[in-house]
Amino acid sequence: MKPKLVMLQYYNTYYFANLIHNLLLAPFDYLRSLDEFFGDLQYEKFLPNFPKFSSLHLFIEFALDAVIYDDVDDIAVDTAVNVPEREPLWVNSALEFHNIEHPTFREWSANAGYDLEKTKDDTLHEYLHALYDNGPLEKLQEQMVDEIFFLMFLNREFLRKFHEMVSFHIADVDVDSLRAEQRELFKSNGVLERCHIPAWAQRAVFFRDRGGCALCNQDISGLVNIGNTKHFDHIVALANGGINCVTNLQLLCDACNLKKGARDSSTSMQYESWY
Repeated sequence: MKPKLVMLQYYNTYYFANLIHNLLLAPFDYLRSLDEFFGDLQYEKFLPNFPKFSSLHLFIEFALDAVIYDDVDDIAVDTAVNVPEREPLWVNSALEFHNIEHPTFREWSANAGYDLEKTKDDTLHEYLHALYDNGPLEKLQEQMVDEIFFLMFLNREFLRKFHEMVSFHIADVDVDSLRAEQRELFKSNGVLERCHIPAWAQRAVFFRDRGGCALCNQDISGLVNIGNTKHFDHIVALANGGINCVTNLQLLCDACNLKKGARDSSTSMQYESWY
């Protein structure tokens, strides 16, 4: 099977990866924002088993949206009107960098029949909605989510923090409050059923962890020693509110898998050097 290739252009990608990391590093500084993602009934998006558009993809998409709209809130519409030689929004610069065709604010305003001299600040929000509805902003978001995910999937410590936060909300789920199709996904209150890990998820985790145990670094690739069994471990255990998601998996050897308990979300920050 031909592997999927991701075009990495890195336009502010590291900036956004750092911003998303900081959301979890100091969650109490961002409670209002995070509540929109993790709050009441939002746990439902974490229930499907091993979606390829993972829980982390969803979180990155959410954070990107928040930054894009915050940028609009920080710019007065008179800047867009009175400084025509400069695109007012970060999103315009990003779209241009990625060669995604889109109308400028002035072009869009003219086509929509707006009188620039009478526009209001919320007109920029309308412009942003139009970019979403007509496709350019959706294309940009897909590109940037892929790039940021590519970086953050490599960071098991970040994944642990992310899934510990997810687990707080899953662990509080009362099965009796769910719809019938949702109840089937749970073993008991706050505990999802274990399910088969698809081959694509196993491959992704195996190659991310380079065939080695994430905790003790033992080679379990099978290329040198065929006696080592590979375990695809839930970083945050299902019994502790973990979810069935590729971003909640790590590769462990027999000994480390047996030693790691349900309440233990251990991972490591050690990675094999490239050379």
